[in-house]
Amino acid sequence: MKVGEAMTKIVVTVNAEDSGREVIDVLSTTPSGRIIVMNGEEPEGIISSRDVVNAYSKFEDDVFNAKAGDIATHGIITVDENEDVSEAVRIMASKKIGSLVVTSGKTLRGIFTERDLIRLLAKMTF
Repeated sequence: MKVGEAMTKIVVTVNAEDSGREVIDVLSTTPSGRIIVMNGEEPEGIISSRDVVNAYSKFEDDVFNAKAGDIATHGIITVDENEDVSEAVRIMASKKIGSLVVTSGKTLRGIFTERDLIRLLAKMTF
C-alpha cells in the first residue's frame, strides 16, 4: 500500500510567524497531534505536544509570545505520497520519529503518523 492511501489528508498548518498562543490553541484540537509549519507553500517544520513542552521549559509563560518557527522541530523528514507504507515505517523506526510529512515534490499532501499505521494494521486480515 502507498503512503498516500494511508496518510491523514487533513493537515493543520501554521506560518512560522504565528504566535505560540495560536500554536497551542490549534494543537489542542488537531486530530493528528501535529501541526506543520509552512514557509510559503513548503513545509519547514513540525510541532507536536513534545515541542510545546520543550518550548515551555525554555520560554515559560513567554511561550505564548514565541513564534511557531521558534517552537517547531526543523529539518523535517518527508516521504513521497507514492512511497510504500513499509518504507515509511522503516524510516520512522530508524529515525525514532512518530510521523512523516507526506509530499508530492515540494507540495504538502498529508501526514503519516503512528496512528495511521495502527488504523491500517487494524483493517488487515490474514
